[in-house]
Amino acid sequence: EEGKYQGGDGSTACMVGGDGYSCPEGSVVQRPAWCVEGTYANATLNNTCVGCPAGSMCVGGAAQPRPCSRGGFCAANVSEATDCPAGRYGSETGLSDAACSGECAQGFYCPAGSMSAKAEACSEGTFGNATGLVAQANCTACPAGHSCGLGASEPTRCVAGTVANDTGMTPCLPCEVGSFQGDTGETVCDPCVPGHFC
Repeated sequence: EEGKYQGGDGSTACMVGGDGYSCPEGSVVQRPAWCVEGTYANATLNNTCVGCPAGSMCVGGAAQPRPCSRGGFCAANVSEATDCPAGRYGSETGLSDAACSGECAQGFYCPAGSMSAKAEACSEGTFGNATGLVAQANCTACPAGHSCGLGASEPTRCVAGTVANDTGMTPCLPCEVGSFQGDTGETVCDPCVPGHFC
């Protein structure tokens, strides 16, 4: 009957289930009524509550382990994911340590809990020439004579006929009428030489 179990052959009486266990009618074993967070009822061990394996999260109760969510990692015996640290990302489920999937890509930065190596692009006028950046503040201002587009991993020299007279510029500006620049990566245009048209 409900609340009792009997697993032995030839028995004449059922045993009363213990505290913290449930016994539906016809039970041959008592089952944990409630596994605490970070554990689950393991069917191969007569539904004994056991610790959640690394890479999984166990919310307790009757729920079975679920793979750790993207953007985080799960050590053993946890009920929820821990965010991947800033500068790293978790692109797949089931990660088990803080190394996550790897470092953020050049030209990008990864706040805690990022799911992609290219989580956030360094803004226009800046570049990110290292992996593992954690915030826009880690991106570097584009130097004068160069331009930097969204997500740039290195500055691009201004082409001939254009200049960038200040840091953080994008794009390079064309020389005005009456001036020219024949070199790349320059900051000022030169006045047109007498006898020539610019």
